[in-house]
Amino acid sequence: MNKKQTEKGPNHSRVSGTENSGFLPWCGACLRKCHPFRFACRAVLIVILLFLLAALYADLVGLPQGVTERVEAAFREDGYDIRLRRIRLNVLKGIVAEGLELYGAPRDRYPSLLAGEVILLWNPLDWLHERQALTGMRIRDGLFRLSTLGYLYDETSPYNLTLKDVSADIAVESAGYRVADLSANANGILVTGKGIIVRDKRGDGDGKKRLLLRPETVTRILENNVHWIPRVSTQIHNMEIRGRAEAKLDFIIHTTNTLANELSFDAHGGDTLVRGLSFDEWRVEARLLGTRLQVPVIEAAKGGSIVSVSGQVDLADQQLEAHVFSSLPAIYLTGLIPAAWRNHIEQSGLLFAGGTKAELWIGPAAISESWRTMRGWLSVDSAEVRGVWIDKAFASLSLAGEHFEIDKVDALIGRDRNSGRLTGSAQYNLATKEFAGVGRSSFAPVAVTSLLPPQIKEVCRSMEFVQEPPSGDWKFGGVIGNPETLLLEAKASGRNFVYNGSYVSNCWAVLSVSNRVFSLRPVHVERSDGSAEGTVAIDYRNGRVTFDAVSGVDPKSLARMITPVLEKVVRPFRCEGPVEIKAAGTVDYRSREGTDFRVDVKARDFGMQWFLAEECEFTCFGVGTTVTVNCIQGSLYGGSFTGKVDIVWDDAASNATGEVLAVWKGVDFSDFSRNIRQVDDDSHRGKLSGWANVKGLLEVNRTDTITGRGRVKIEDGYLFKIPLFGGLSRLLEKIYLGGLSFSSPSNFKASFDIADRTITTEDIEVAGRLMYIEGVGNCHFNQDLDFIFKVKPLGDNVLAETFRLLTYPISSLLRFQLTGSLNVPKWSPVNWPKEMLKVFETSEPGVVRGE
Repeated sequence: MNKKQTEKGPNHSRVSGTENSGFLPWCGACLRKCHPFRFACRAVLIVILLFLLAALYADLVGLPQGVTERVEAAFREDGYDIRLRRIRLNVLKGIVAEGLELYGAPRDRYPSLLAGEVILLWNPLDWLHERQALTGMRIRDGLFRLSTLGYLYDETSPYNLTLKDVSADIAVESAGYRVADLSANANGILVTGKGIIVRDKRGDGDGKKRLLLRPETVTRILENNVHWIPRVSTQIHNMEIRGRAEAKLDFIIHTTNTLANELSFDAHGGDTLVRGLSFDEWRVEARLLGTRLQVPVIEAAKGGSIVSVSGQVDLADQQLEAHVFSSLPAIYLTGLIPAAWRNHIEQSGLLFAGGTKAELWIGPAAISESWRTMRGWLSVDSAEVRGVWIDKAFASLSLAGEHFEIDKVDALIGRDRNSGRLTGSAQYNLATKEFAGVGRSSFAPVAVTSLLPPQIKEVCRSMEFVQEPPSGDWKFGGVIGNPETLLLEAKASGRNFVYNGSYVSNCWAVLSVSNRVFSLRPVHVERSDGSAEGTVAIDYRNGRVTFDAVSGVDPKSLARMITPVLEKVVRPFRCEGPVEIKAAGTVDYRSREGTDFRVDVKARDFGMQWFLAEECEFTCFGVGTTVTVNCIQGSLYGGSFTGKVDIVWDDAASNATGEVLAVWKGVDFSDFSRNIRQVDDDSHRGKLSGWANVKGLLEVNRTDTITGRGRVKIEDGYLFKIPLFGGLSRLLEKIYLGGLSFSSPSNFKASFDIADRTITTEDIEVAGRLMYIEGVGNCHFNQDLDFIFKVKPLGDNVLAETFRLLTYPISSLLRFQLTGSLNVPKWSPVNWPKEMLKVFETSEPGVVRGE
């Protein structure tokens, strides 16, 4: 045995043994004997190693840029504008495209699809034979944007529909693109779904099949879409999903045969904000069958209130039909309605807060005009519309074109004693803003003043109903935003109310408002002191009141009801008895230049301040800024009087100057004194005559402006018995020891001047049977007295001369001073010797010891 055999012997023996026997060791031995085969194995190993190194390079670094450019060019040939950052070849995943950007159309500024990774399922054999080699793709970490306006100009536009975290498996089949395991985040909603996009094919001259589904095809469809699709997009952007929200999408889409399209969308969610309004839960169901989009329900709930929408849209003829029900509060209702509706409601001033229920039917009509074909009803509870409280209300609604109608209105308006019922109907033109309506009301006007134009508002605010609100039948019309076009006619009546401070027990009137003129034609007013009827028209544009009335009502109350300016004219007068007034003319309460009226008055117990005539009649003329009262005549405290009054208004100072000329004869001095002093009993006696001419401002606190002059005469008066001269009587009784007789009648006369709140006289004469008194002095408006009197015995007979001779030493000293006030007069002697003052020591009232 040679050496090689010796070396191989043990191995051979092991092979031939039980453990080493078999086919594989035999093959190995044979291979070792074949040198070419060993070379081939090494070559294969090298190729495999190179392949693995290439695969590792293709996975880590990516395929050469030329390959990426060739792939992009291939997609562009089929209408896809794709840009790739790189293409990797992953052993486990296959061909992986990274940084994919897909543009929907050449004019798009931003890509419609961004994907971090797209795994392309590729058939190399088809690619080599220039057939469609792409069998599918898997999209991961994608971002999809679609502009509902058509082309993508702004990546943050509210008209964009955006899907984030997109993940989907897309298989390219002969039928089309089958999408499976779709998952995305749409504005906080987790969307899952599946479907197929049918791939329509056409043949070219070379027999090749080209893809027809391109992103630009979808873009063109959206660019020619109906106007409501972009609005839906904006509504989605207005949603803030706080809770969990899910949606399921199933679809079959044909790009050329839209009648075969099918789509099913179901979504629901929890806590969500829509335009700042909070909802507890919501759900949406939608079905697309061809060109008909059916919405079985769109519903959102807040607490126990819901809003529910259902309907259908025909995308071919753009026809819409829908039903809406809502029990949400009014703030939700106005916040969710379409912008066009909300704008008209805002312009009409009908936005309000409160509880509401509403049901509307819309269409069938063209989508663009569907909001003009609405009908339904609205119920309101505890609501406030522009300051008007509505306790309960119901109305049916309809909108046809530009014509909006509210019918079957039945509402409880106002609060407490001002509340009442309103029924009626109204129409409104959306284009011209013209409105008209009829109604019946039984609530106080103050309950709706915030809705009324200024001229009506001013009248209503002056009314206060004590027991029950007024009632009226109304007819109105005008143009929203133009108060001058307001037309209002009504027959109204009311009881037990106060108007401009004057109480009215009963009133009815036919009122109207036209061209900013408020008219009562006619009006009938009843009060406890009488009644009045006639016509009144208040022109708010020119600031004038025109009237023609007959009244037995207190002039002040009647003037206040007509206009507070007229009340200022009659404010200085007193009317405590029945009165008959005929008045006609115009009062200009702005410039007074247009004032021209006449008032004829017959009255009892009528006057000014302390002057109260038993009977009186006069005629009052008002022209411009001057009011003249002529032909004044009547009876006064058993006597008679005549006179004239002139009143001149000073517009700059907003006050009036009055001048009174009066002559009176045979007036009972006792009644006169009792009224001027405001006492129940009075000891004054005699007949009063005289005249006076007094001028001054007609303001209570402006007595400093009063000036005048006049003369007074009292005949057969017992002047020494009145309190004013009582003190003098007692002093004279001390002097003449027994007092002569001061109970006999006496006469008084004096002229006077008025200025600086003082009445001044220089020629007082008091003539009694035995005494003659002369005096001068002042009486101030605060009733302070400052007079000097000289007393001397009277008469021209022998007895009087003898008496004066005997009493001469004393009579020469009979000078007395009157001070104090009219209520507490004080008399004291002047220039008496101290030794003689003891004569006047007394505790009697009205007597003061002199110095």
